[in-house]
Amino acid sequence: MPDAGQSEEVITAAHTCSVEEAVAIVRTERVEAWPEKSVPELVSLQASVCWFRLNPWLYSSFGHIQFMFPWPELVAQSGQPTLCRLKGSKQDGRRTERLLVVHSPLGLPQYDASDPTGPLWRCPESGAWYIAADLSDGDVVNVAVDQNVPLSLASAVDLVPMREDRGYERCESGLRLLCSLGDHDDRAKCPNLTSGLCQLVSNYVFVRFAHGGLKWQYPAARPPAALRGQAEATLRLIAQQGTGPLGGLYVVDNGGQALFDAMTWMLGNAFPLVGEAFAEWCAP
Repeated sequence: MPDAGQSEEVITAAHTCSVEEAVAIVRTERVEAWPEKSVPELVSLQASVCWFRLNPWLYSSFGHIQFMFPWPELVAQSGQPTLCRLKGSKQDGRRTERLLVVHSPLGLPQYDASDPTGPLWRCPESGAWYIAADLSDGDVVNVAVDQNVPLSLASAVDLVPMREDRGYERCESGLRLLCSLGDHDDRAKCPNLTSGLCQLVSNYVFVRFAHGGLKWQYPAARPPAALRGQAEATLRLIAQQGTGPLGGLYVVDNGGQALFDAMTWMLGNAFPLVGEAFAEWCAP
């Protein structure tokens, strides 16, 4: 049996997606299982699944937003599900292992999670789950679930970079997500925002306000006191005036109303952690 100390314990599973899908997940309060179109075993069975990744992302291929779910609760959300192993793949020296959590019979061979030679195993003594120790940093363990997953199981929302990012895209995605949720008053349905998401979005918004909306390279240096004061004064006006027009105030030239609205909601305690992180940047 592998040494658990040499293996990576699986605490959370991440569903990564675009901003548009993330907004839909919050509004419907579930990660929806969709008909699979790429994995042959699932395509032939006409199975509908939603995908989760068990080891941390270096780069995402599907979007900047990730919903974090506690893996033990996810795998056991409906009675005693069956684990099946799907065909993996290897590209550019990186392995992708695929498993399926089955709640209805699909005729696939069952995966033995107690087998320590597999990509995912469960310690019989502690009940903890582990990624196989022979997987490298670039290898992936993806798990499909054959039913909708309620958002109420999620523990947090975070941001993840994509390989082609130029430095600010994930910050922009986080801001767009908060704009959309605030615009439709869906923020109460949203899981906790991680401190990393709060810092990225608040710092990014600060830079855009302080520098007239220019997309400066992120991370940016802390702006001088004069610019911090200007940004803070502008935000106070926005908070007082709501989402109405700001006339000739020097704020941002691109970003427009959505950016004004986002900061209004943040300052109005819709997302207090973002507001607190932003306040730290505005402090003299």
